[in-house]
Amino acid sequence: MTDNGLVSERHAGGSNIEFHMTYSRLGVGAVFEADAQFFRSCDYAGFHFKCMEDGCENGGYDVAPVVAGLAKFHKK
Repeated sequence: MTDNGLVSERHAGGSNIEFHMTYSRLGVGAVFEADAQFFRSCDYAGFHFKCMEDGCENGGYDVAPVVAGLAKFHKK
């Protein structure tokens, strides 16, 4: 995590980063889950979310490139 640096170092000018996510699992007994993650300027800039599926190994989502693109153009 320390290799990623801090949010304030990676994305100067941003005060915080928020992720609002909704997960859905289709099939019998469909499940919907909502989650929010908040990163302040003093937090590490590691934006990797684990896979929510049971039995998922070495999976997940690295959203650092998306965050970099949004921060570069000051987007939400």
